[in-house]
Amino acid sequence: MKIAKFTTQKKNQDRLNVFVDKDGREEFAFAIDLDVFIKYGLTKGMELDDDFVRDVLQAEEEQKAYKAALNYLSYRMRAVSEVRDYLVKKEIDEAAINASLNA
Repeated sequence: MKIAKFTTQKKNQDRLNVFVDKDGREEFAFAIDLDVFIKYGLTKGMELDDDFVRDVLQAEEEQKAYKAALNYLSYRMRAVSEVRDYLVKKEIDEAAINASLNA
């Protein structure tokens, strides 16, 4: 797969839609946070393999957990168990929860 283009999302300017070139046409692949985009240095025309995409999507899930935890903590101080329960309720992956709580 080769990255064809990036577009910003209409409701959240901090997220990008990634489109790949498949059989000569652009197709939506996945959406990522701007921080993940910068961390992995994604560029137009970059070749993507399955392992790299898996790593990017795992980093995206960790970023999602981190931002959800920050938002939850913005209202008042909470115990780690409260934050963990909140993230589990939001159906976030267990590995991403652990990574975000250890960050």
